[in-house]
Amino acid sequence: MENDFGTHRPLEGKIKKVTLYSRKKRSTIFEQILELNDEKATIEIVNHNPPGMGDEYLFPNPAFDGVMGDLKDVYETFFEKSGRDDWKLVFVNEAGEEFEKHGALQKSGRLSSISDMIRSMFKRDDLLVFDGNPDKVDRIELLFNRCLNFSDEEIVDSSERIVIDRASESIVVQRNTFDRLKVRSNVQLAGIVSNFLDDVSVNAFSRVEGNPADVYENPAGKQNYLIRLETKFGRKKEVKGSFDKRGLPVDWPKFAEKLNYLLYYYGVAGEILNPFNYEKVLRCKDELIFCNVCFDDSGSVIMCLADEDQYEFGDCVYVEGIDEIGQIESVEYHKKEDAPVSLRKIRHILGKCDDF
Repeated sequence: MENDFGTHRPLEGKIKKVTLYSRKKRSTIFEQILELNDEKATIEIVNHNPPGMGDEYLFPNPAFDGVMGDLKDVYETFFEKSGRDDWKLVFVNEAGEEFEKHGALQKSGRLSSISDMIRSMFKRDDLLVFDGNPDKVDRIELLFNRCLNFSDEEIVDSSERIVIDRASESIVVQRNTFDRLKVRSNVQLAGIVSNFLDDVSVNAFSRVEGNPADVYENPAGKQNYLIRLETKFGRKKEVKGSFDKRGLPVDWPKFAEKLNYLLYYYGVAGEILNPFNYEKVLRCKDELIFCNVCFDDSGSVIMCLADEDQYEFGDCVYVEGIDEIGQIESVEYHKKEDAPVSLRKIRHILGKCDDF
């Protein structure tokens, strides 16, 4: 069997020693050497200054057999496609024959899981192993509030909290409505939560476009969010703002889509993850309201003009000059001079069906 590094030799004879060399470019650590045999393990960290230092660990046979099995699995199943050579795994049998495999550090997947297991076993958070010991997202907390204005008093209409936690391998979803209806779901997903968080960058949620200064604030109320992110090495980030397309981080839609897909599979859905909520754009004061209205009987979609900022996807409305009830498919905001249709010929929305 052949890969990018040449012929892959199957392991032969009884393995007496295995050595893993790991190195990380652009780091103060030049190389780490992890050597295992059936009596003890030796870890040596080779730095630029000082030139070297080492630690020895007594290694019980069951633990040795476990890690040896994982390292053999790496040797027998891993095939590197790139030309990078950041780690080298060398087995030596009783006859002194050497069997070697090498490849690139991988921040996620099977190699990363084995690396985490070895670090945990030795209680050493500094080991490079197969993934370079990257910082990872360990916990994400999402908070959402919808507030309504009643007689100059702000009241929380609904709130939602989602916590994604690597330590417990769980996702907790909590919803409150007027503090009367409270729903809590706890989804335990061993391995799946870690894999999900592995795909989230420690630099996630860093860029927010932001709303223009003249944005129109809905007098009926507003929606806010708060995102808290914690990493393996203790980094913490907090992002908050108005819950709309420009107020949310630019990478929010991709993150929300993946999380919603995961939760929906297990029968849990979140309002904060609904694209009809986070794709909304707040209107600027010099923009007009255009609604695309669908009429089932004719099968046509007509762009209409609305006089109030109260319409959203799914609303059933009456339109001037049309007897049939229409349903709003989408809402757009455009300045008068950028109107997508002629304002002299456009039809106006008269109101929601519930208003008549």
